[in-house]
Amino acid sequence: MILLCTIVLCACERNNQTGTGGNGVKDPVAIHLSPVQEIMTEDCNDFSFELLQKVYADDQKNENIILSPLSASMALGMLMNGADGNTLKQMSETTGFDKDATIEDINLYFKTLLKALPALDQSNTVHIANSIWAQEGYPFHDTFLQTNREFFSASIQNVDFDDTRTADLINRWASDNTNQLIKKVIEPKDLTNLRMLLANALYFKGVWAVAFDKSQTEPYDFTTASGKAVKADFMNLTSDYAYYEDDDVRLVELPYKEGKYCMDILLPAKDKDLKKTVDKLDAAVWKEYIRKMKQAEVYLSIPKFSLSRESDLSSVLEQMGMTDAFNPDMADFSLLSGRPLFIGKVKQVCQLNVDEEGTEAAAVTTIGTYEKSSVNPFHRFVADRPFLLVIREKQYGTILFTAVIDSL
Repeated sequence: MILLCTIVLCACERNNQTGTGGNGVKDPVAIHLSPVQEIMTEDCNDFSFELLQKVYADDQKNENIILSPLSASMALGMLMNGADGNTLKQMSETTGFDKDATIEDINLYFKTLLKALPALDQSNTVHIANSIWAQEGYPFHDTFLQTNREFFSASIQNVDFDDTRTADLINRWASDNTNQLIKKVIEPKDLTNLRMLLANALYFKGVWAVAFDKSQTEPYDFTTASGKAVKADFMNLTSDYAYYEDDDVRLVELPYKEGKYCMDILLPAKDKDLKKTVDKLDAAVWKEYIRKMKQAEVYLSIPKFSLSRESDLSSVLEQMGMTDAFNPDMADFSLLSGRPLFIGKVKQVCQLNVDEEGTEAAAVTTIGTYEKSSVNPFHRFVADRPFLLVIREKQYGTILFTAVIDSL
């Protein structure tokens, strides 16, 4: 089922409450972005909504969707340091950066976020980690590795991808950096012929500024996108919240302790379609919604839930304009290695838990790079549209079965 609302976690500044716990930050810091970096943030928010729109449009199973655009863009940001020419241009523009943004601008921007986001307050936890897993003995450029150490605090691990234990190492890293929320991101078979794996892990745990009373949680009907009513546990609370509504949407902001982070929930009007509503969103529209929000007393009733999803973002990123990087004949990663490399897959695993006390969320994005081979060329075969199936005997070609797969 699809939740009939859009939930956005964001950094915000509306309250100044204090708390304990979280990252164990003794002296919280504020984010100080340059004017150029402020524009970059808006550009990245455009990427956030476009990524959601593309994944939503491709979803054929009416499944819930959760993505981390920050995790995806940071992982791609690391790899951009190995890209050149049109490959770099497409990667930069696809992830939302202005065409005038240099790789140095992008590196500094992510370094600023890496330092500031985990240190904004004392009550909530934000953890960001980056790693690069490189095939031992493979000729990667030292400059690429050093740049990622400096700007992305990336740990560099030289491994043997033919060793099945390497998958265990990567999965343990993912688990350790998401508070065990995401325990598996890779299978040993995924490492076949891999040359480098870049990974970003993002973990968030937020405590509501005003907690829900568990005794007030009651089962109510939730109407799915298909119109079916299902029972769900709804948390209920009346309090002051930043709120906005018009003929199309209602929007409420749920702050976490200290007010540095919040969750926004956007609910379309009853006669409006969520997918169409999401399709209209971009950074400017979203910013205007936030600007119009005013404090008001709100009776809030939202479901508690746990949501997990694994997304292959490869085709979506290609649709968004990042085509060369996936093409063995077009990819230019000459700043990564002197050998011809290309992206085989961009995958993201996410988990989101929402209950009376707050929110716990995690994402791990992995990017696998492969070497173009004239002997065994790599092709991406994604049977994501109607196809023909034939079962045959190989030596003489006797056909046993044929089938046309038109829908699933």
